[in-house]
Amino acid sequence: TATRDAPDYAQGAALLGYLLACAGEDVGALGQFEAAADLDPNDDDLQIGLARALSAVSRHDDALDVVERGVGRGNTSREALCVKGESLSGMGRTADARGIFEQILGDEPGNARAIYGLARCHQGLGAFDEARPWLDKLLRIQPDHARAYRDLAIHRPLDVRAHQFARAQSPL
Repeated sequence: TATRDAPDYAQGAALLGYLLACAGEDVGALGQFEAAADLDPNDDDLQIGLARALSAVSRHDDALDVVERGVGRGNTSREALCVKGESLSGMGRTADARGIFEQILGDEPGNARAIYGLARCHQGLGAFDEARPWLDKLLRIQPDHARAYRDLAIHRPLDVRAHQFARAQSPL
C-alpha cells in the first residue's frame, strides 16, 4: 500500500534531494526534502535534510523551526545541533550560534561541521584572525574542504598556498 511504501519513497526523494544539493541545485533539493519530510514526518534524518535545504535557500527561520520540532521529539543529535547553529548564524544570532558550536566541540573536538560553523561565526563578526585557526584545524582534518579554502583565499590568499604546499609534501 502507499502508506507502507511511504518511507521508501521518502528515502528516494531524500537521495535525489541530496544529489541536487551536491550539484548546487538548492531549490530543487528543497522540493525533494519537503516531499520526503511530508512522506515520513517522524524520520529525524529527513527532517535534518529538510532543515539544511531550507537554510541553503536562506530560510533560516523555517530551518530553525524544523530543528526545534525535532528536538521536541527528542532529537538532540550533534547533527541537529549543527543545523541549529548554522540557522542561528544565518539569522545573525552569532553569539547563540557560537555557544552551540562550542558545546559540540567540547564533546567532539574534531567535529568538522562545528569547526567550520565556529569559523564562520568569527568571520561574520569580521574577526578573521580568530577564524583562521579554526579554518587551519578544519583543513588538517579535511584537507579537501573547499569552503575553508575559499574562506582563506578571500582573506589571505598566501595561506591557501601554504596549505596546498603542506598537503603536497605529506606522504600518501
